[in-house]
Amino acid sequence: MQLRTITEQFSVSGPIDENTLKALRKRGVGVLVNVRPDNEEPLQVSDSELAAMAEKAGLEYVYIPVKSGEYPAEKVAMFAKVLAGCNNAIHSVCRTGTRAAHMWALAECKAGVSKTWLQSRLMEAGIDVAPLLANCAALTHKKAAA
Repeated sequence: MQLRTITEQFSVSGPIDENTLKALRKRGVGVLVNVRPDNEEPLQVSDSELAAMAEKAGLEYVYIPVKSGEYPAEKVAMFAKVLAGCNNAIHSVCRTGTRAAHMWALAECKAGVSKTWLQSRLMEAGIDVAPLLANCAALTHKKAAA
């Protein structure tokens, strides 16, 4: 499993285990966001199991399930609320990490972060989201990325 650091405050990966969660906590991660719906594939760790693992590791847990390539506005808004309300680093999981990165990028874009900056961060992490961000509504006021 590959952990991909998007920013100092946000990272993504595919499925994780208890040892990885403990290591993430030691690195300053305070919240685990699971965007993967239950039962996508056999033997997948369920939402409730992942929630218990996160609690055991001392992490807050948030479940915002989305299907790959489907990012409803209300789910993006929920993800944005998590980002805005967290003082610690956040790690998000799905099958490969890409969907979690897409949710982050859409939430940040809707908040006014530059699409160019978002694309560069994700491409540096090995995630190409140019087509995804092309659909992000332009805002009048763009805030600089921190």
